[in-house]
Amino acid sequence: MSSEVERKLVEYQFYTQLLEEYTNQLNTLNTLLLETNLTISSIERLKETAMPVEALTPLGSGAYVKTRIEGFERILINVGANIYIEKEVDSAIEILSRRRDTLRRNIEELQKVINEVYARAKA
Repeated sequence: MSSEVERKLVEYQFYTQLLEEYTNQLNTLNTLLLETNLTISSIERLKETAMPVEALTPLGSGAYVKTRIEGFERILINVGANIYIEKEVDSAIEILSRRRDTLRRNIEELQKVINEVYARAKA
């Protein structure tokens, strides 16, 4: 095999692996975006719903307990590194909306990078 063919093969394998890693990252970001959208939607529906509301609260490992929400003014929200802060409902929605916007921008940027790498791999 000529050195040029070997170089092209190594380059192709590199781009293929890079595309796989970027695609995994893109899938993770899309999952986070979906989760964030659902959270915002759930909070907004709860905010508009006449209280009390019955809900299922996850305990972990697929176990839930029925709970009764009689009203809420504040929400605990993860701000990173497993640190939670208590925020008013509208403030929590605002934080989640900013997070959603950041996720959307990151998805767009990563999609552009994926397209560029794909074009290089095809060349």
